[in-house]
Amino acid sequence: MKKNILLALLGLFFYASSTTAQSLIRCGTDIYEGHLRTLDPDYDAKKRATYDAALKDAKENPSLKNGVVYTIPVVFHIVYNTSDQNISDAQIQSQVDVLNADFRRTNADASDTPSDFSGIAADSEI
Repeated sequence: MKKNILLALLGLFFYASSTTAQSLIRCGTDIYEGHLRTLDPDYDAKKRATYDAALKDAKENPSLKNGVVYTIPVVFHIVYNTSDQNISDAQIQSQVDVLNADFRRTNADASDTPSDFSGIAADSEI
């Protein structure tokens, strides 16, 4: 299984690196899921069943939260060639603040949650 994942990721890397700037792939999900479908013809049905079970569980057990907010330590490695390409600590912190607000569902656009998810969107306590 790990070998298949590695091969898929390598294939994705080579495919993405061979595309032109006009057709740049931003996300490899479709390619990887296509690979999974070749390995398991029932992939889509299993994925749907997993999604439906998670959705049902979230709707039936809205009180599963335990009130503990988890902190995940992170480290950023900024790779650059010239000082003009470097970014400030303030810029990094700004992005961390945005992520924290999104994960805690305190972001300014939380009210724009699509209706399909409005009943289950919640603070992830991260």
